Amino acid sequence: MIATLIYTQVLVAEILAREREIANLYAKSIEFIANDENQSGEYNFVFSYVINSNTINFPIAVTDAKSGNINFYKNTGIDTTLSKAEQDRILRGLITEMDEVNNPIRVTYQDSLELSYVHYGQSKLVTQLKFLPFMEFFVAGIFIFLGYFGFNYIKRTEQSNIW
Repeated sequence: MIATLIYTQVLVAEILAREREIANLYAKSIEFIANDENQSGEYNFVFSYVINSNTINFPIAVTDAKSGNINFYKNTGIDTTLSKAEQDRILRGLITEMDEVNNPIRVTYQDSLELSYVHYGQSKLVTQLKFLPFMEFFVAGIFIFLGYFGFNYIKRTEQSNIW
């Protein structure tokens, strides 16, 4: 059980590092587009493989650095039938939660002007893996509990049969 606990924690750390790298890549791609001096317009790769890809499977939101307006969000699970104000209120709460888990990533223009912040949270997989050891301990505890009472029952039955 201890080996499983350690292995699960190692997996969680690796997945969190991967998610951090993807969020950094996302922020760098936004920064690349903002800092493109040639204005080549060759953003197909950035939009196809970074921004719109399925590699981002954790909640992410981009806010404006000055106004704090929410420019983009993905994988937040917000009901789109809600009003815009209600969606913004829920998103701001989610962003606060994401900032408690991970520091937001700054997106700058030529390393001096802050354009926006990329806020990101943990995927459902990480959350589930964090609770896996507790579930294992719970199931093992149930087996120990049932085994103890089963053994006690058999022992009492033997003693009563002997008498």
